[in-house]
Amino acid sequence: MMSRVPRLFLRLFLSYWAGLVATILVVFLIFPRPDNQSIAWALGSRIAAAIAVSGVACVLVARYITRPIAALSIAARALASGDLGARAIHAGSAGNAGKNEIEVLVEDFNQMAERLERIVESQRRLVRDVSHELRSPLARLNVALDLLDSAKGDVCEERERMRRDIDRLNSLIERLLALSRLDAANDLAAPEWFDLSDLITEVGTDAMREAVARGCEVECKIAQEFPMLGDYELLRSAIDNVVRNAVRHASTGSAVEVELSRDTNGSARICIRDTGPGIPESELENIFRPFYRVDRARTPGDGGFGLGLAIAQRAVRLHRGSIAATNRSPHGLTVEIHLPASDGSE
Repeated sequence: MMSRVPRLFLRLFLSYWAGLVATILVVFLIFPRPDNQSIAWALGSRIAAAIAVSGVACVLVARYITRPIAALSIAARALASGDLGARAIHAGSAGNAGKNEIEVLVEDFNQMAERLERIVESQRRLVRDVSHELRSPLARLNVALDLLDSAKGDVCEERERMRRDIDRLNSLIERLLALSRLDAANDLAAPEWFDLSDLITEVGTDAMREAVARGCEVECKIAQEFPMLGDYELLRSAIDNVVRNAVRHASTGSAVEVELSRDTNGSARICIRDTGPGIPESELENIFRPFYRVDRARTPGDGGFGLGLAIAQRAVRLHRGSIAATNRSPHGLTVEIHLPASDGSE
């Protein structure tokens, strides 16, 4: 099958031949050769007219091509100089169907620049959030050290507090390293076959201990087995983060539901439902950002860093899946994970 002819090529080709046809019509039909005019003079005048018309057409075509390229060049230089808000401005066609290749290139450049701006801003926000998270335990460690130096207060209590803060810092560093590795990865390192239903059962069993301590329980509903090719530990950590987050926010006496089923297209569908306070609709997409917390009411002293759902999202994406959160009625939250079926899983 022949490849589609580029739209820009067609426009240039048609513009050139339209100019030639117009020249022929103007010269030979509107201005016929007088009887007393020599053939050489008539041919020369027609060639001059053709050159003039073609020259005008070439100027228009060159301007048509160079304007968006110049806009791209200006925006690229501004972006390279650190202006992340720079965009290539070009008045192209209104609809996607009427855009040529250069206009599509300008649009792709603007989308790239916008994504780059979001990534850089996300990294800046991450640095600010990490600094904030590290400041509190380090300040407490300094206070504890001062108390130990002055030998005032309960030394054992201060040591225990220092140990808790050190453990918290170690946990934060481990999660940051995990998040960094997931951000840098483009594919799974060493995928292997496993049964997703066994993974869900293991996660539910482990989370039950924390659920019982909080006065609730975890119910696993598994419709069928689901063989999958992926990273077992990485995916287990992702689902475990979501389930434990649901357990922390579930109301007393309720049950966190973890359901595994198969979609009509063969992909796995994992739903984790809790009966907590839910999340404002405008914040549903933000909960997967690192260090993001909705409010104090949603995370009252749970000791989390706001990294669990961010790690889960990146792990699911590495498995070519998707994750999203929706509110339940009358209250509660549902986190839905879709994982595509691996080849040979049917």
